[in-house]
Amino acid sequence: MVLLDMAVDRFASSGAPYGMAPFEAASRRIAVAGIAAVEGAIGRLRLPDELHEFWARWDVSQFGQAPFDRFLSPVEALDRWQQQVDLGCPRILLPIADMESMLIAIELESANHFGSRVFQGSASDHEYSLWTIGISGLLDLLSDTLDRGGIMGRDGRAVLDPAAVRRTARAAQLSGTFPLAGDYVELGDRDGWPSHWLQVEWEASPRPVLRGATHTVAEFDVARELGELAATLSGEFELLASPIGFGGSVGQFVDSTGSIQVFVSEPVARQCAWIGSGRCEIDVVGVPELAQLHIDLHQLAGIDTSVTVVAIRPLG
Repeated sequence: MVLLDMAVDRFASSGAPYGMAPFEAASRRIAVAGIAAVEGAIGRLRLPDELHEFWARWDVSQFGQAPFDRFLSPVEALDRWQQQVDLGCPRILLPIADMESMLIAIELESANHFGSRVFQGSASDHEYSLWTIGISGLLDLLSDTLDRGGIMGRDGRAVLDPAAVRRTARAAQLSGTFPLAGDYVELGDRDGWPSHWLQVEWEASPRPVLRGATHTVAEFDVARELGELAATLSGEFELLASPIGFGGSVGQFVDSTGSIQVFVSEPVARQCAWIGSGRCEIDVVGVPELAQLHIDLHQLAGIDTSVTVVAIRPLG
């Protein structure tokens, strides 16, 4: 891989004046076994190509004077990943290095995203900051820091200063070199996670238990007139529009007795985007959980919000 080769060579050159040894070749047998263990554990997620190549070719855990506390071997990364997932961190983020009390993690590839984005953060701080793209981008960030003299002494040797690395990442953001750098994800706010992270979590979770329909569409229309405001419907659902503001989207639900336009709350709308259109069960309430002002504004826009979807469960 050209970009990775160039980044490794540049990092070795930038680190040489400070006595930083280059990466050593990996043991093929150990590397293959470690990578296979990671790939077996992450399921439908995939290692970014650069990370796979990085681990296969270089013994990163034995890099004598690491820019962080150390890079993680595949086996160490897998162990740390499981610990983080158990703490409620996104399973799409795979730790690849330690830096002080922080982790450097790379985004795994998923069905709907190329992955490879590199984040810095910790579960204790409940926040991850986007730094760069790919292993090559990470090594270039470290080389930029070295070229700026971002060095500190530790145990009689020169190592990269973590604060200087952060300053270099910030400078790249301000200069437009990498304008996304510095974007934050709050781990404690799952609703704020990127949609492809949430999809990965949903796919890894146990399938919801179906409740069975309590009404048909026609029956629910009658029930609403009688003051019954909640029901479970079973049929075909389609999300008709992306979020329209006021916290939701518009969908259409159809069964053998009729059809109904529904307002879909924002968390459910994101879930609908993962599931796609098709047969499902939906839980609906006849009065949306919105302020009357919101209802009035929606009605002025020609949007019927008199029925709101609060949960969705795919059939089959």
